[in-house]
Amino acid sequence: MKLEEVVAHRIRKAREAAGLSQEALGVLAGIDEATAKVRINQYENGRHIP
Repeated sequence: MKLEEVVAHRIRKAREAAGLSQEALGVLAGIDEATAKVRINQYENGRHIP
């Protein structure tokens, strides 16, 4: 498993364990509310590295 895949998997599992939506996690991480959901989705799918 590539590092990018490991990071993506851990982000998703941690978000789900915390009971957060992608948008809520993004906002808590300091990402603009308008793009938070898209950015977290990209992280979780390995298309963008945090």
